[in-house]
Amino acid sequence: DPNSFGFKALQRRFNDLSSNKVEITGEDIRVALEKLKFPASRDSVLSFMNKITKKRKENFEDCPTLSFREFQIYAIKRERELLKTFRQFDKQNLGYLTPWQLKRVLFALGRWGATNKEVDSMVERIKRGEGAFSKGKGLFSPESLPKSSDGKGGFVSMGKAIDFAEFR
Repeated sequence: DPNSFGFKALQRRFNDLSSNKVEITGEDIRVALEKLKFPASRDSVLSFMNKITKKRKENFEDCPTLSFREFQIYAIKRERELLKTFRQFDKQNLGYLTPWQLKRVLFALGRWGATNKEVDSMVERIKRGEGAFSKGKGLFSPESLPKSSDGKGGFVSMGKAIDFAEFR
C-alpha cells in the first residue's frame, strides 16, 4: 500500500540512496558505503548488484541498477532474514538482546571476535544513535537520556539491551 508507513519509509530510504530518485546505481551504493566508512571496491559493488538483480555484468560501467520495486523486494527479504536472526538469539521472546546475546550473534555469524568491553561500547553507541546506519536517531539519544550528576545525558544500565529496531 503506497500510503502505508512501511512503503513510505522504503521510498525515503530509496531516495536517500539514489542520486537520481529513479534507480540506485552501483556508484550510489559505493558512495553510500564510503560515507558509512565501509569502503567498497567497484568489483565488490558489481558483485552485490549482480546478486540482487540476478544479472551477470562483468564491468562496473555496465553495473545493473535497482528499480524501486527491486529495492523493495530486497529490503523486505533482508528484513525477514534479520528478524529471523534476531528471534534465534532472543530465546526468551523478550523482544530485546542483551550485550551477552549480541556477542553470541556476532560470534555465531563468524563476523567478529569482540571483547565484552567492545560489545558494551557497541550497544551504547547503538542506544545513543551513533551507529553507522542510525543517522543519530537512536531510541536513547543523548538528549533523551536522564541527566547524570554532571548534567550530561547518561547511559542507563537497565537500557543496555537492544530491541529489533536497533538490531537492524
